Amino acid sequence: MNTVIQVDNLRTHLFTKAGVVKAVDNVSFSVARGKILGLVSKSGSRKSMTDYSIMSLIDAPGRIVGGKILLNSDNVIGLKPQQWRGLRGNRIASIFQDPMMTLNVLRIDTQMIEAIQAHEKINKVNARERCRAALARVGMPSPDERLNAYPHQFSVGIRQRVAIATAILNKPDLIIADETPTALDVTIQGQILFEMQKFFHESGTALIPSGCGAVGMSEVDYILELKNISKRFIKKLDLAGKIPSAIGVGAREETVHAVDGVSLNVKRGEVVGLVGESGCGKSTLGRVVVGIHPQTKVSAGEWA
Repeated sequence: MNTVIQVDNLRTHLFTKAGVVKAVDNVSFSVARGKILGLVSKSGSRKSMTDYSIMSLIDAPGRIVGGKILLNSDNVIGLKPQQWRGLRGNRIASIFQDPMMTLNVLRIDTQMIEAIQAHEKINKVNARERCRAALARVGMPSPDERLNAYPHQFSVGIRQRVAIATAILNKPDLIIADETPTALDVTIQGQILFEMQKFFHESGTALIPSGCGAVGMSEVDYILELKNISKRFIKKLDLAGKIPSAIGVGAREETVHAVDGVSLNVKRGEVVGLVGESGCGKSTLGRVVVGIHPQTKVSAGEWA
């Protein structure tokens, strides 16, 4: 069986004022085509740093100091930024725990179509249809309408589905998923994980999920446990980059019934859990209750 990714004695160090932190120290594994390798361990045990090292997303004060990362037998350590732009989103894709590390302020169809056209000569009509199909595959309600919307209009769970759909657009050889299901509500996690597993086995794409993503999948082929917990460090790595504070993009006005006819009563000392699929109004209801988001109408005598 063909090996998609092979990591040999990978070492990534962080050079801080307090000293050198061995964030990734002699990690080795390989994943064959269509297989799933789960990375599991406690928080702080370098799962994300391993993922970012493979994607060459390590910022100062960190850098890869040793080892090999072979993608389809090609060593990708030391590639120039221009070469990585040809790989990311095409041969290797990522799904971050925070979906806004993938998305920006532009309309969803603009972002997803650009992700296809960056690697393939295809017209916008066909590219948009591929985007719609990818959104439908990850269980996105009303995918055509979502393509015309903006990320700030979505809940975190809906944004995460967009990020997953974007990752599978070009059927990459490898997808790295960093704690992916944590932004999804419990009623939809199983469906998304099932569809992801189905896609990987059908397309031959290899998958490296970490944390909850690895635990939640029922058909993980291999499990790699990272046991050595690295030292904590203060400086936060800027992996997402900076988004301009203001971009002139058009927007259309429309009425969305985010919370419609909701009633509940919570007594002192009680706990009431709100559950539902992504985008059903849970977050909006919470913001209205604490006064962050203004409500448009509340029946007299029912708000206290």
